[in-house]
Amino acid sequence: MLGSEDATEALCERAIASGLAGKLTKSLMVKLLQAVRIYINTAPLPTVINYVDKIMKIIVPLTKYNNDAIIKAFHANEYLTEIITALDILSAAVEKSHPSKLWETTCFTVLATGINLLFTARTRILQNWGEAIRGDLLGLLVRMSAAVSNTKDLPDMQLRGYELVRYTLSHLLIHLSYPKVVKQLGEYSHIRNEKLANIWRSSGKMPQKRAVVREEIPGATVCDNISCDVMKRPKRSWICSRCVTASYCSPRCQAEDWKRFHKSECYRAKQDEIAREMTHTRYRYSDRHFQMSWAQIICNDSLPLFDRDQLGRQAFPDHKPYEIVPIVDCTGILVPSTQVFPESLRLNPRWWVGLEGCGKEYRLVDFYFLYGSAEALSLLMLLKRLPGGFYKVAYSIPRRGVRKTTQGTWPIPKSDYDQ
Repeated sequence: MLGSEDATEALCERAIASGLAGKLTKSLMVKLLQAVRIYINTAPLPTVINYVDKIMKIIVPLTKYNNDAIIKAFHANEYLTEIITALDILSAAVEKSHPSKLWETTCFTVLATGINLLFTARTRILQNWGEAIRGDLLGLLVRMSAAVSNTKDLPDMQLRGYELVRYTLSHLLIHLSYPKVVKQLGEYSHIRNEKLANIWRSSGKMPQKRAVVREEIPGATVCDNISCDVMKRPKRSWICSRCVTASYCSPRCQAEDWKRFHKSECYRAKQDEIAREMTHTRYRYSDRHFQMSWAQIICNDSLPLFDRDQLGRQAFPDHKPYEIVPIVDCTGILVPSTQVFPESLRLNPRWWVGLEGCGKEYRLVDFYFLYGSAEALSLLMLLKRLPGGFYKVAYSIPRRGVRKTTQGTWPIPKSDYDQ
């Protein structure tokens, strides 16, 4: 059965239909590790290579199915780390036997199949890189490249292997700016070979030229949505702004993955959720809509007075009143107070530059609210001036933060310490 592609596909479909896909994946990983850690010491090396090759020919088709059990099994158990580790052990044994055998057809096919899982598996590509590095992907690539003595006039198999190593390293360099990949590289052991260490040190500077690398080296689509079938590389990417560990090719893929997986696995989102549950302050759309409507009324009453106020002209003589960003303090109980903090605004001249081109048609106002016992909320709003002279909220950005409180600063009444 293992030698037939049709039989392998039938086996995978039967396992998925019967709900045994997760168990089949686990059993294959156990057999793979047994082959490289136990059988490699007792069985002939070609037999072990053929056995691993047949196991990989079942694992690879399994990863191409959009099946939750298989995806969760790879995600939770870090199977890609085990696959790369197994291939690294196998390549070390082959190199010890004879380095040139790394480029024999069967051995190269096994190594290439495992490395290609980095690009084809329906799991998160950044997680793939992290798991592969933990499985000593760099050691495997170095071992394969060291077997190539000269890049000129290479046989077909060695040329393909050299291109695979180059292609994989190029992608690794492209993804070095992502925290999850950098963290794993930081835990990677140092390369002892001085020549290889020099190459790695020079390659480590490549993230500084990431834009250039993306232009010169063709890259695969970086999208953590497992249902994404886009094959061409997008012009830009979208990254989760909270944890910065998930990347997508489009807003549609980001929204789809957020509902399916990332909302439950984003550690920053979990921290926010726990904090809000503890303080019983969940910021809902209805809260935001009420604050926007209330702030719109305040602005229509206060902005004309603010424009005539000499405080703005005295604080910023080089700017017109409508170029200044008023900060409305709504932390009081009854009446909000409109204030301008010159030191704060001088640190943000980009607001002036953005507003100068808009003229009197748009205003930028920042509202501060108390939210719960330990949090504050900043609602930055862009107001558009209507033909009748009234302002309407065109866009708003809410930002939450921990409110700093200082204990022991309240004045003590004289009656308390004069007695």
